[in-house]
Amino acid sequence: MLSIKRFRAAFAVLAFLFACVFAGFANEQVKQVLTGFDRAVLLIGFILGAGAASRWIANGSVRHLGSGKLRA
Repeated sequence: MLSIKRFRAAFAVLAFLFACVFAGFANEQVKQVLTGFDRAVLLIGFILGAGAASRWIANGSVRHLGSGKLRA
């Protein structure tokens, strides 16, 4: 049976994969404008942010959004 935890985990994986695809697309779009080092920094930062966002989704921290408390 599909539980909310499995749904959140699947959604987190899909969100991370979509973010990685978008990061690659954005990296190709700025190829003419930025240097290689700047593009690498941008790509690494975007992937780290996507990982943090997917962990946040998987933890179910949406319930604690307004309270200012996050689960450890």
